[in-house]
Amino acid sequence: MYNYTFEDSNSLSVLTFNQTDHISWCEHSSSVDIWSLNRKDFDPKKPNLTLETDCCITYVSFHPELPAVIVAGKLNGEIMLWDISKEDDPLLASTETAVFNHREPITGLHWLLQFGRHGKIQFASCSLDGKIMLWSFEDGKLKLTNGFIILAKLLPRNFPIKTHRDNEEVGISSMSINVEDRSIFVIGTEGGGIFQCSFDSLVPAPYSGFTAGFLKNPINMGFERHSGQVTSVQFSPFSRNVFLSSGSDGELRLYSLLQPKPLMTLQLPSGGINAAQWSPIRALVLSCVCSNGQLHVWDLLVNEKAPVEINSMTVEKSVGMALQMNKENASLLATSSSDGTVQVWELSGAVLATDTGEELKLQALAKAIE
Repeated sequence: MYNYTFEDSNSLSVLTFNQTDHISWCEHSSSVDIWSLNRKDFDPKKPNLTLETDCCITYVSFHPELPAVIVAGKLNGEIMLWDISKEDDPLLASTETAVFNHREPITGLHWLLQFGRHGKIQFASCSLDGKIMLWSFEDGKLKLTNGFIILAKLLPRNFPIKTHRDNEEVGISSMSINVEDRSIFVIGTEGGGIFQCSFDSLVPAPYSGFTAGFLKNPINMGFERHSGQVTSVQFSPFSRNVFLSSGSDGELRLYSLLQPKPLMTLQLPSGGINAAQWSPIRALVLSCVCSNGQLHVWDLLVNEKAPVEINSMTVEKSVGMALQMNKENASLLATSSSDGTVQVWELSGAVLATDTGEELKLQALAKAIE
């Protein structure tokens, strides 16, 4: 199981199933399963809707304004767009026949919302093939509107990372778009690198296989790298410049866009972190799932050295895979594990109680280090 997401307004939850032991190309059947947590006939063993796929799904996301629209990415790089209100034929479009497409697993799908254009279906995708692509749903098709690529030879000299790919593409493992300035985004990579990027970049990237000049180099600056793969990056909902990162090295970090060194580093005693997120209502609360099968909740207002809550997710030896907060009901948090189990947690009142000065304390943390 790779990915889990909430559609907040209707408490719909989506999870995806796949195999984790791929030796070569994926030939597994998979599915996107959808539950409505508020329905009286809710059955944890029986989804309300199942969308079958011919390849393992690696990422899925609800549209924030169109609750029936879902986008999903496959292990083979294909992207699928569904409208689940269309019961007979929910598939709106896919990139299966696109001339230019991702060729490796999709690791992120992020909606591009524009002021005054509600309900528009546009999104950015990122992949282990090193590409970031911008898509628009027009005339029944997914149209590629812009593209970027991360190449090892174009990285800032002070932030080199290793790559074993033939064309020196740097695999993108995570991505987040700035809450206030939607032209800014950060990426985390397989090699541990973290970079600030811009959708406005016009710098061409020398790469064969695409129309000359179409793919751009989006990187503006680099940040101090993790010693393992970056598993999550996410901008704070409360600060334009602050974002978090997590890594397989077991570190959870806070950064500012204004400097390369982390503002704060939180270290797990053992194991790595596979996913991390900010609380949608608490500026100094973070959650993460770990390779040892635990869910950690950090409240930096209370303790900067250790999590305030540690929960074992499922059976012994399972690995925490994904984590998702619910923006409308912040007491709910969902996790998934390598044994195929999904759990929806209700957080304690202590980490839900907001402090009027908490956002100012986050800003002070960033300014004190700058």
